[in-house]
Amino acid sequence: MRNDNNVTPHTSERPLQAVLFDMDGTLVDTERLWWEAVEQVAGRPLTEDDQRDVLGRPVEHTAAWLAAATGRPEADLAAGLHREFADRVRTGIVPRPGALDLLDALAAAGVPAALV
Repeated sequence: MRNDNNVTPHTSERPLQAVLFDMDGTLVDTERLWWEAVEQVAGRPLTEDDQRDVLGRPVEHTAAWLAAATGRPEADLAAGLHREFADRVRTGIVPRPGALDLLDALAAAGVPAALV
């Protein structure tokens, strides 16, 4: 059965079997923490021009970008990025509004949830 928006509605005939989440922006907002970590490792404030090499990129990309800009070893920069980001996540992560309630409701209903 399809509705006017071409979306298949959830029905009791096929109960929800699992929920997969992309953590950043869905359950928590870590973009700010990543930005701060890159600034720390870069040793300078980032600008709007830096966004394309920082946001939504793998650590390896950002480390290579920093290596090209600073002449520092890429492996050292990647390790620093991992360390700085992990430190910030441990102390500065804030769940998005409703995220904990949603996870509690899924657990109460016995619906497995995972980060992907």
